[in-house]
Amino acid sequence: SEALRRGHNNRSSEVGDPDYYDVPVDKLLSKERTKELVKSIKYNKASKASSIKPLSITNESRDTTHYSIIDSEGNAVSNTYTLGASFGSGVTIPGTGILMNNQMNNLMYRSGNVAIEGRGVSPGNRFKPGKRPMSTMAPVMVFDKNNNLSLITGSPGGSYIPGAILRVLTGVIDFNLSIGDATMLPRVHKDWPYTGIDYEKTLSSDIVKGLNRMGHKTSSNKTMGSTQSIHIVDGVRYGYADLRRPNASVSAQTTN
Repeated sequence: SEALRRGHNNRSSEVGDPDYYDVPVDKLLSKERTKELVKSIKYNKASKASSIKPLSITNESRDTTHYSIIDSEGNAVSNTYTLGASFGSGVTIPGTGILMNNQMNNLMYRSGNVAIEGRGVSPGNRFKPGKRPMSTMAPVMVFDKNNNLSLITGSPGGSYIPGAILRVLTGVIDFNLSIGDATMLPRVHKDWPYTGIDYEKTLSSDIVKGLNRMGHKTSSNKTMGSTQSIHIVDGVRYGYADLRRPNASVSAQTTN
């Protein structure tokens, strides 16, 4: 009966008309999913519904995404793009399927407007047709003193983006860390005009206590951003996908 119940859990959570829904058949029938469900069965006690987890399916982010690319010829791309939130403006360009973003909300509607958490108060960010709003998105390319490409990085994360990227840059450039170690350093965030500091839970408790003694109001945050980077060292390209968000990946294509 418990096994049957778990079969119904799969059916209820992930089954639908395949003409309209991409049913994850392979994952539903995988050994990993079967082992997960078997492990949740208690042979001497009826299990609670809360202990039977539906199949974990991670969909594409509805918001901001970043990718870093370099090809065999050295042509490189650092691209951060966003809809803003959910389906953006909800407007689709006819014949393309491309959704328009809703980033007009990053413009200042009138002088002195502080409705957007202090982000849009600059007179240079006043609302005007055709104008690009201010943004924290910052796709980055770093070149060495000989003008050779050294590092490509960028991140989603809204106002967390600058701090996430800065942490990677200082880790690689100032402390000579590998791109992986620099990416996984604990991050902090301090916005304007607020006095508080957000920090990732992996930050040392001694550092947090020190910040509190200085008068900072600290608040823990699970993750900040998700940098996607390529570091070029002595002609070798090292890619690293931030582990803070699911389904990030690094791929390399080799040619003969």
